[in-house]
Amino acid sequence: MLANPALVGPHRELVSRPDVFWAKNMEQIETIAEKLFADPVVLGAMPVDLPPYEPLPKLLKQVFGYQRVPVTSEVVLNIPSIQHRL
Repeated sequence: MLANPALVGPHRELVSRPDVFWAKNMEQIETIAEKLFADPVVLGAMPVDLPPYEPLPKLLKQVFGYQRVPVTSEVVLNIPSIQHRL
């Protein structure tokens, strides 16, 4: 993962999983990949767990802080050649 482990939110178990690798930059990704592929036997023996599953809409709502807001006024699309009212 090219990310900060603090970004896993409620899925803290991902931080300590042996099959998830954290990197801060591309050089670290290259180093991790070189070590992993240096011994195919060790790589093949590494246990891999299924990631926690959350439905995509729920994840997107968490990430973007989505809240359903009722539309109470008219929306006007102001396009030079077309003008629509929604």
